[in-house]
Amino acid sequence: PRRYLTHPSIKHCQTKMMLGEPCAAGVAVDRAKMGTATNKLRHMAFIGITEYHNASACLFHHKFGGVPHPSEFAIDAAMAVDAVPPGSPLSGGGIAANDESALHLDTAQDPYDWELYQ
Repeated sequence: PRRYLTHPSIKHCQTKMMLGEPCAAGVAVDRAKMGTATNKLRHMAFIGITEYHNASACLFHHKFGGVPHPSEFAIDAAMAVDAVPPGSPLSGGGIAANDESALHLDTAQDPYDWELYQ
């Protein structure tokens, strides 16, 4: 996971996606593009946080109505460390959903995506 997060083609992934580009697109991100991405983010009706997926799903329904479906909560189980199958690249030292070491790596390695996250 660490190699993936620091790979040059993945750098600024969230920022590129906010600009309508694929995550691994060879797009140079600069302050002007960061401003565009931040502006788009500010105008979204709802933003969920992966680390708090279940709470985000509940908040979405509280804000927009409707009843949550059980399948909306399946992602947390899939992201749990115990749910990682043996032999998976994520097993044995993989990044858990609540492992902040990946977040700190993003902070140091990807200031644009970190700015969006904040």
